[in-house]
Amino acid sequence: MGTPMSGKLQFVLSVVLVTGLIFAVREVVKRFVIPQQQDVSSLINTDPSKSPFHIASAAVGNNLEGNFVFTDQDGARFDVKTWFDKPMVVSFVFTNCPVICPAITSSLSKVVKENKERFGKDFRILTISFDIAKDTPDVMKKFGHNFTEDFANWKFLTGSAETVKSFADRLGIVFKPDDAGGFLHTIGVTVVEPGGIVSAQVFGPQYSSEDILLPVDTALGKK
Repeated sequence: MGTPMSGKLQFVLSVVLVTGLIFAVREVVKRFVIPQQQDVSSLINTDPSKSPFHIASAAVGNNLEGNFVFTDQDGARFDVKTWFDKPMVVSFVFTNCPVICPAITSSLSKVVKENKERFGKDFRILTISFDIAKDTPDVMKKFGHNFTEDFANWKFLTGSAETVKSFADRLGIVFKPDDAGGFLHTIGVTVVEPGGIVSAQVFGPQYSSEDILLPVDTALGKK
């Protein structure tokens, strides 16, 4: 019998396999959004009008005016409309997610590091938790510290179930609990233009600076 793999090696292999599967399927279906752990056959049989890709795309143009008040990583009240003066990049996560959410957040962190002169000046980031029960402000702050020290321009938010669901709906983000204690959800981030209008969806778990800054520049009225 062979020597059992270590837990660390098993985790690394699982990351490689999951990441490879995501990118392979994305190529086949031309950037359809695939909820984490969703079976490929179920995607093929899904009514396109009910797919996460369609729902997210249909949300472009939505107005975010409303009572969307969250709690930030420091326990302070945060009203989304106070950030309507600049473009926002909005992501949704749950902090015990093993692969996808850290990949999304790490990718945004890389974009920020590559564009320090523009972060805060031309765009800010909101990261919001799906996991109402587990992701307290303290947990979100610990998670956030893995990716940024600038909580002035990157907020890690929690909120009531009603507020999170309502805001996600307005942005066109689909999520639901899974059997493993996590969430199936749209994989991507949303760009919101000044004035609180959904202006673009950027799909997938990883992004280049161009992927994020092109829609940000469009939201700013730049060519």
